[in-house]
Amino acid sequence: MLFAKNEEIESERSNSPLDTIGTSLVQIWREKSCSYYTANERGVPVVSVACTGNYTDTEREKWLHTLFSHKYFLKSEKYRLQPGSGIYVYKTEYPEGSGALVYFKLYIRNATALYPRMPASGNQVAIYVQDLAELQDLIRWQTLGIPLTYGIIPAKKESQVLLQKVIEYGQEPWISLPLEPKVADATDGRTLSIQETRNPEEFESFLKEYLEDTEKIKGVSHRLGSLYTTNVFAMRALLEKLRSDEKKVIRYLDSTAYQDSVAFDTAKIMSFQAYKASANQIVDREKFNAFWNHLSTDSVQRTHILVVSASDVEFFETLKRHVRKKRSKRKAPIQFLRVSDLPFND
Repeated sequence: MLFAKNEEIESERSNSPLDTIGTSLVQIWREKSCSYYTANERGVPVVSVACTGNYTDTEREKWLHTLFSHKYFLKSEKYRLQPGSGIYVYKTEYPEGSGALVYFKLYIRNATALYPRMPASGNQVAIYVQDLAELQDLIRWQTLGIPLTYGIIPAKKESQVLLQKVIEYGQEPWISLPLEPKVADATDGRTLSIQETRNPEEFESFLKEYLEDTEKIKGVSHRLGSLYTTNVFAMRALLEKLRSDEKKVIRYLDSTAYQDSVAFDTAKIMSFQAYKASANQIVDREKFNAFWNHLSTDSVQRTHILVVSASDVEFFETLKRHVRKKRSKRKAPIQFLRVSDLPFND
């Protein structure tokens, strides 16, 4: 144990909110695997938890659920890993909107598995295959043989089949939700408009058609949406519905890769696990090669999300050559993960 358990200290602990959540957090692991203590560092409350064991997706989901259920608003997640051990730091606000910070530190040792299974150095890359609507596109991308995240267009003929196949293949299904663009095209199909969002009946009608079943999906991103995603009211209304007790969606990906994003900032403010794309639709081969070469030579540990079109065969062929390049020829390691395996953005 990193923190020796002192029975006298244990008996003197109060029923403060920090002790309550500290007790809940150590219960994620088997009995006597963890201990916690609370402190005040430079005027900021800190709950430190030390565990002997693993910290995988399963433990992380429980950890985050515990924070959220105790009304702690998550602002960032950071970590530093070494073989067999890791330190995770969660910056939270409590209560939400107060500006008062509370830090949670998790120390893991003697682990055989650590979230998100990152290498000691190099880059982690998640590829988000956007607008999946055809089974043939799914089969093509599966031939890469790497972890992938798929954004399935809902309410299409093959949507349910694609959802089941993505799960069957051990990949990660998201929803690619069509939102109102600045310039509409007849081929876009139905999109959720700002006006519809302001009309309760039309809003519910859209959600019933496009978000009827969210139990099996890992998160939501948007397609199109160049107008909708710039409207704070519309984004707040949509995200509020997504995180409701009925939908229970907690992850949102801004696929635009713009530096300033109303959608991304709104999702963060509303305590979503918010992600932002590093690059979107790199169909220019030279530009993509330059980006990939940067990944291959950058030994600093970084995370990237590449958003690609499911039907973009040209980009697929370019990416396939890079993915299949022998690891020995890379100057820095690259690990492919799914979007939810990555730390969400601060």
